[in-house]
Amino acid sequence: METELTYYPGCSLHGSSSFYDTSVRTVLSRFGVSLREIEDWSCCGSTSASKTDHRLGIALPARNLGLAQKEGRAVLAPCSSCYSKLVAANVAMKEEPRLLKSINEELEYPYTSELPIRNILELLLDGLEAKDAPRIVNPLKGLKPVSYYGCLLTRIPGYEPKEDIENPVMMDKILKKIGADPIDWSYKTDCCGASSAVADRPVAINLIKKLLDEAIESEAMAIVTSCPMCQLNLDMYQEQAAPARPIPVYFITEMVGVALGLREEMKKEIRRHFVDGVSLLSELGVL
Repeated sequence: METELTYYPGCSLHGSSSFYDTSVRTVLSRFGVSLREIEDWSCCGSTSASKTDHRLGIALPARNLGLAQKEGRAVLAPCSSCYSKLVAANVAMKEEPRLLKSINEELEYPYTSELPIRNILELLLDGLEAKDAPRIVNPLKGLKPVSYYGCLLTRIPGYEPKEDIENPVMMDKILKKIGADPIDWSYKTDCCGASSAVADRPVAINLIKKLLDEAIESEAMAIVTSCPMCQLNLDMYQEQAAPARPIPVYFITEMVGVALGLREEMKKEIRRHFVDGVSLLSELGVL
């Protein structure tokens, strides 16, 4: 496991999901991982840029990769959308030399070689499986969540994912290692509506409602995710989606943090959620 990584937080982790950024940094420090944020990073374009213009959709992440190459280390992108766009840019720049040449002509720091890009689930699982892994001092006994990966993490054009596209299990493995009892369900990679929550609210609410209802139908106590857009949608729009009961939506880093004994640090971040996530963990005696 790498001890130093170049860090690409992306727009969400510096904005609406800043508490995710805090939990990522806090938890990885316990694994002995040092993060060096890319200087002068910019938006990856998310889904909107690539739908508007293919060249723009590649150029935006390529700029950040060019900046990251100065550091010469693997890149961590905790946001699923950012991760998918950086990986997709790696693929496109390798397969489209004309596009590579055209984009590099406009970059101060040209993209010259493929960089390894890590997502947060890979990093956490590697850390928990390492010989020198930090001790789980506060296992999440009694917690029965569903793992929600979202639609972007495993579906990257031209890239062969390390997990099954429709049935990834990495998050489930992490949850088991920290003492939780994840419930299997068939909606772990369904779309939450993403930015449609802004552009087409009724469509997004229907997708959000389906996910919340299915999680509750599966008798899950909570939903755990690693995607800031997914967490925001499922957490913020529960009143409009009107599920049978409120259901907490946690970040996987918050769960690992609690299990590592960072209870007060994680409680502070979980209190920033829209749906109460502290009471359930307190009732279980883990927070």
